[in-house]
Order: sequence, then structure tokens, then C-alpha cells
Amino acid sequence: MTLKQACSAAAIAAAVLYAGQSQAAGNDVPFVTPVGITMQDTETMVGGAPGGGRGRGGGGEAGASADPNAPKLKTPGFFPGGGFRRGEEFILADDQAHPLYIYEDDTAGKSTCVDECAKQWPALQPVKGAQDGGQWTIITRPDRTKQWAYRDKPVYRFAGDTVGGQINGLKTGGKKWQTAKFEIAEDVKRPPIIGIEESRNAGGYVLVDHAEMTLYAFTGKGLPNDACKTSACLRRWAPVLAPDVAGTVGEFTTIARPDGITQWAYKGKPLFTYAGDYVAGDAFGVGQSKDFQVAMLARHWMPSEAGIKLDLARGPIVTKDKKTLYRLDTSFHQPDGHGIPYSAPGSPKVGKALGTASCDDTCLKTWQPYVAPPGAVGTGYWEIATRSNGVRQWTYRGFAMYSYPGDKTPVDRVGSDSYEVLVSEDNTKDVYDDGNPYGRRAVRGANAAARFWAYAEP
Repeated sequence: MTLKQACSAAAIAAAVLYAGQSQAAGNDVPFVTPVGITMQDTETMVGGAPGGGRGRGGGGEAGASADPNAPKLKTPGFFPGGGFRRGEEFILADDQAHPLYIYEDDTAGKSTCVDECAKQWPALQPVKGAQDGGQWTIITRPDRTKQWAYRDKPVYRFAGDTVGGQINGLKTGGKKWQTAKFEIAEDVKRPPIIGIEESRNAGGYVLVDHAEMTLYAFTGKGLPNDACKTSACLRRWAPVLAPDVAGTVGEFTTIARPDGITQWAYKGKPLFTYAGDYVAGDAFGVGQSKDFQVAMLARHWMPSEAGIKLDLARGPIVTKDKKTLYRLDTSFHQPDGHGIPYSAPGSPKVGKALGTASCDDTCLKTWQPYVAPPGAVGTGYWEIATRSNGVRQWTYRGFAMYSYPGDKTPVDRVGSDSYEVLVSEDNTKDVYDDGNPYGRRAVRGANAAARFWAYAEP
């Protein structure tokens, strides 16, 4: 017997809306990855040498556990040992989730893998119209073809990785071949007080202060040392203080303000914090003033109609045409909850296991897949899955994306927190005893503890 319980969260607060990163970062901010190159959570990668491609929660095939002695789950798609959290690293891959590799013998901007080597390790070529940007450059190979290089190292695929998510190249390539992992902090020289964090609110990698509060750059008119001088401005925007004896560090310089304060600047732009940010990770200064932008190093790519809705109560929400997008997820052993600011946004590994088939024909009478246009390719956290009817659907961080017709305005999230709970016909029989760590027996359906719809979070 199937028991369905539906509950919807009311829209309890206003939201700050911005499409993509148009207000969080200017067009001069490079993308984290160019078109056609994706970011794969380490939990979703399988195979390879011991420890290769593994992150928090283990790795390995679906249903694997970080504890080799843990009981094997009866239900495919569930991953204990922290599997509901994202991995700690990201492996760079092509649009089909085939991982990218770097070769130890290559030098900056020059590929030495040619002839027979290139047959086993084909060079990753840029798509038509691709351009250099940020950490990515296009180099010319000895045969005059083009190839992507990441942080000056040419990147390759491995012919033996036939299915997305495999990292078989680590088995055969030896120590000279390694997966290409995303790294940005090492490339930016900066003062000790300033760090780099991925901002879920701003949609990219941003500068933060010692308390991990988001930094903003003054981009308005006038001389840098005249930025934000009035008391009204200073009540909202506080200068990032620098020691009087501080010198230049990379592209960071100091500014002597008229009020006697020495202030840090990045690329000549004075840096500030915003009074409306209360905890680490907040970026409520986005869109508050045309003269201030998040100090962003690299922005995440998004489809043109997708963006981020910054809900003052619920945190950041991924949107399409400024309306909420949703994922179909599972609730088994999810310790951090969902639907609260900075909650667990879902494991990409679980999302990929569920795929598009989790929303069947009956489901599609209510939920609308986010269809990818012809010619679109996966980039960054966005990939494309093909449904059984041939429709190409966008996925985000592993989960297929849907919209809900019941949402009428951009602040609506009526479809969120709708549950489907599966219960055994014989409630005296434990059909889901997988070594529950919480000390209680679970009497649930054989397919899942519960499935629920939740708004998509960055």
C-alpha cells in the first residue's frame, strides 16, 4: 500500500531575485569552466587507483559504503557513510562526465602526448567558438590542432573511460597521469586576512575576510580613496582594513582613505563588507547598490534562463525564468534536513542514481521537466540527461530539474516539501532493516524510505 502525504511550505518572506550572475559579477569575471567542461563531485566518480576520485562518503559503485564492514543496502540509490553530503573535491570532466587528466611530462602550455599516446589519451578539444578565460587557455598541439589547458597543463580524456563517471585512467596511466581537479586558491596571491570560498548565494568563488564574510568591490565612479565616504554609505558598507605597513600582495594593494583608514583593494577596487550579511556565506549585498559587486574570482555557468533567487528566509534557490526549480530526492538518513538556509542540498550521487526515471508518466502530469535546447552541452554543474522519450533534460548537481505549475509568482515554492512515503502492507515486518544507526527499526517500503520534492539549491 502506498500512503501519500503532501505538505507545502508557505512563502514566508520576500526574495531578492537575480538572473544568473548578472548583478553578482560583471561579464569580465571568467566562468569556472568553459562551455563543454563539467564539475563532477568526487562522490559520483568510480573506479581508478586506491583513493583516486574519492571524497567524503567513499566513492565506488552505487550502494557502496565508506565502511567495508557495513551491511549492503537492499535499496539501490542510497549511500551511507556521509553519502548525502557532497564530496570535498571536484574532478573536471567533459560534458558526458568523462574525467579529464593531466600528464606529468607536459610543460606549461605544451603537450608531449602525441602519436600512440594520443590514441589512448585523446586531447580535449574546445567546442566551436570557445575562448580563453580565467584558468583555461587554448593551446596548439604539435599536429596544429587545438587543446584545452587548465592552469597551463594540457588536459586529456582516457579512451578506457567508456561510461560517464569512470576514472579507469588511474589504473593504467601510472603515476604520471592524474585526474584534473578544480583548484583556485593556490593561483591567487593574497593577504593572510583574505580567503577564497565558494558562495552558494553569489554563484561563484568569492573573496572573504577572516570571518569568511563575503567581500564586495566598489565599482562606482570616482577615485578609489573617495569610495563610500558618507556616514549613510558607511553604515551599510564597511571598508576592509589593512595594516598601515601593508604592501602589495599579488593584485592586492592598499588605499589611504581621507578618514585615515588604510583599506585593502583588489585590482584597484576598494573592498568592503555589507552590514546586511550576518553569517559566513551570506551575500545579501547583491543588487543593493549599482556601485558594489561581489568580489568574485570565477562565476558558475548557468543556462540563459536560469538564475538564483536569494530568499531572505530560505537562502539561495535555483530558478528558471525567475521561478523555482525543484529536484526529486530521498529522505533516508539525511542529517541536515532541507528547506532551511544552507541545508543539505542533496547528494549528486543520489541524484544521478535516481535519474529521470524517478518521475514517471504519472509524475509528469504535474511536474514539468526543464528541457535543454538543441545544441546545448553540459557545463559546470549543469548536465543533460535524455529521458526515455528522447527529451533532453537539464540536470543540476546531479538532479533532474523540474518546474511546478502551481507556482504563480517568483517568490512561490508551492511544490516544495511534497512527500511520497512507501509503507509495507505488513507493518509487523521490517522490510528495510539496513543497520539503522539511530537505534530504531524502520518499517518502510522496499524501494525507498520516502521521496520528496524540494526546491533546488546551489
